[in-house]
Amino acid sequence: MNAQDAIRTTLETSSMVLNSYLGDLSDADLLVSIEAAFTETWQNPVAATRQFAAAKKHEDYKGSIYIGSRYSLTASNCDTWVANKPGTSGALAMALLALVAEKKGATAKVKAFVGDANAGTLALQAEVAPARLRSEEHTSELQSH
Repeated sequence: MNAQDAIRTTLETSSMVLNSYLGDLSDADLLVSIEAAFTETWQNPVAATRQFAAAKKHEDYKGSIYIGSRYSLTASNCDTWVANKPGTSGALAMALLALVAEKKGATAKVKAFVGDANAGTLALQAEVAPARLRSEEHTSELQSH
């Protein structure tokens, strides 16, 4: 698998995951949105916005991260916006997966998918400081999901 295929697969996977959760976001404890403006343009933005607001009220709520090159309505409602160079969201998705794979307890499937991808290098390609993705709080949460 070359880099383009990996990025395409990562974007398709993130889209499938979000689509599967768009049925009800209200029980999400951590939401990572990669260029998915669910409060604006997804299947039912009004319902998604209401469910997102409900999720934020739960005691288990850990936060929300929007990764995207444009400061959208969704980005403004998330706790963290990670701005990236246009066209590099797939690289950042792969960087997040690489960080998860580095953590103790990452599944063999995740490690195999990531291969030798380097989170720092991918982040720099997206013009994002690698330290911005290495937040212990967020990557620990991502690993547990």
